[in-house]
Amino acid sequence: MAKRSFEVPDDFRDFLREVVKILEGARERSLLDAEDALQSGCGYGGRVDGCDGYQFVYFSETSRERWTVRLGERQIREIAGGRLREVPAEVVSTARQRCSGAGEGDTLLLWGQQAHDALVAEDAQGLAEGLDALHRLAQRRPCGFQVWSRFDDLLHGVLFEDECALQVVWSNGARVSTRREGGAEPRLQIRWADSLSWKVVRPAVLEFARTCQIGELPTDPSADPGLVLVALQGRRAALSRLGEVSRSLAQTSLRDALQGGKESGSALREGDEDLGWARRVLKALVEEGLLEIEDEGVAARGLARLLRDVGDEAVASHEEAEELAEALADLAGVGELYASVDELRRALRDTFEVPVEGAWKQVLERGAR
Repeated sequence: MAKRSFEVPDDFRDFLREVVKILEGARERSLLDAEDALQSGCGYGGRVDGCDGYQFVYFSETSRERWTVRLGERQIREIAGGRLREVPAEVVSTARQRCSGAGEGDTLLLWGQQAHDALVAEDAQGLAEGLDALHRLAQRRPCGFQVWSRFDDLLHGVLFEDECALQVVWSNGARVSTRREGGAEPRLQIRWADSLSWKVVRPAVLEFARTCQIGELPTDPSADPGLVLVALQGRRAALSRLGEVSRSLAQTSLRDALQGGKESGSALREGDEDLGWARRVLKALVEEGLLEIEDEGVAARGLARLLRDVGDEAVASHEEAEELAEALADLAGVGELYASVDELRRALRDTFEVPVEGAWKQVLERGAR
């Protein structure tokens, strides 16, 4: 790697300010002995080989470059305090690097938070069947999904009816720790303005899974490379959290769509997730002074049953929301409901958690108009 002068950018300085707080509060410094023990949206770092030096990897927002910076604790504090503005560092261009060897594992398709909301696609046909089932579900409501290629590139999508918005996070050969588990879900904004016909997107997604190339589809070239580490850890964390992921679509939550049956409102949001949504709705209404509750537990369970049946429809339809409001007012555990239909729909939208939050909210708002 070439050595150059590294002018400390604001986001890296902010990262090191957080590092200083961690150093001041750390009782056991050995917990920092990992190359990615310290993480931020712009990069990661950790203590080097148990000594007093630290190594950080920074992903530039304005160019396809990756910087490796070695710092002592004193330098970290000086940068965080704004007293040090330039340090030597090694830099390598990551512009559109492609993986040259075979990838690890099969393609992973994920559309929810449970084990039955994921599919390990061993071949193109398996992935195609999963995408077709999602497309069928999307005729009724927006469907968020993620595809991890065998090269660890990550594609986010939101599919609604016959249109799909995409964003791709390229791996660029980033190193991922094999010693740490867990991770974080990246919050990405997928621009609905970039949506394309599903007839165009479907073959592109299949090509992406096979070769990590997506052709001429409009993807965001300014996607922050700093999200790559989080995204790759998300893949590992997803597999670890989900446990045994099926290799057969018929054993997933998409089986009803595969068979052409009527999809239930809970296909992508089972059991506890409906109850969680219900509790968030009740809390939002109470905090706004739009609802009085006599028994929160009873009211939440009753609302969860309603949301399982008509929650998605109530988000998109004023008439369905009106019926939901009437049913909510009559629920056991509910005192008085003061919310209008529009206020109830806003509470439903604001508390509806989805894998790709920004894009999903845009789709829901579009459907509500």
